Amino acid sequence: MHSLKLAALIAITLAVAPAVQAQGLPYDFKTVTCDEIIAHADDNAATKMVAASLYAHGQHMGNRCIEVDMVRAFQLWAELGSVASMKTTLREIEMRANAGNPRAQSWLRKLQAAGFIEKTRESLSY
Repeated sequence: MHSLKLAALIAITLAVAPAVQAQGLPYDFKTVTCDEIIAHADDNAATKMVAASLYAHGQHMGNRCIEVDMVRAFQLWAELGSVASMKTTLREIEMRANAGNPRAQSWLRKLQAAGFIEKTRESLSY
């Protein structure tokens, strides 16, 4: 199931990449390195969204290159006002945490401490 979701995410990313490129990425989405994505995270909304996705998944174009950092991903999404991304990701983390996944439980604690769980629930009906 997880690999199916990942495959769908990659397919969507590849389909959206040209549109995102046209919206102001200062790099080629398909060949950029993870370090470049992070370095350009605050350039504009497009770079912020790509960086948030990188932090949330820890990989770009199938290349695992950084540690997942959900708090940083949520910070970037919050700056963008991308509550839908926050809500979807929070639901996924909660499902995994409720199934006993210790990493997801840890992310819930960190997101709670950072105030993102309440912000996400307040922004959209849960």
